[in-house]
Amino acid sequence: MASGRKTSLPTSFAPPKGLLGRARFLFLLVGLFMALLAVPIVLSSDASGGHKAAAIASLLFLGGRWTRGYARERFSAPWDLPEGLALFLVNSAAFEPTATLGLVINGMIFRSLYGSTRGVAGALLIYLGAFLLAVAVTRADAGLDYYLSSVLPPRWPSCF
Repeated sequence: MASGRKTSLPTSFAPPKGLLGRARFLFLLVGLFMALLAVPIVLSSDASGGHKAAAIASLLFLGGRWTRGYARERFSAPWDLPEGLALFLVNSAAFEPTATLGLVINGMIFRSLYGSTRGVAGALLIYLGAFLLAVAVTRADAGLDYYLSSVLPPRWPSCF
């Protein structure tokens, strides 16, 4: 450092000093990591090639949107619906929508750190709706017994 210049990370990728800023930074990194982990899940699924390509493009869109929102310190509400569509495409392309649940949950937490209460509630409803729609579409033939088996004890009497 003979020239007196300080070498550090670029400002947009350096963790901020405040607690809220650090939480946002942490959930951005976890969200990008979850998106990266979703790639092999989507590629190994039995979805069509076009559906897989759309899901991968959706992951790139989500990563870009989250990074841009983090850098701008806000999210534009009109882009919430395309975000929901992207999450639906990723979750429905996965062999099991719950395999990408971490992406959805982290995305909801990350988005809850920005905006007004009404804006956050709208984004959370879109995220949750996209996930539940993907579950309904991919597991439409599974029946109620499939869903109950994930929450009830194994020896619970099944009457469905």
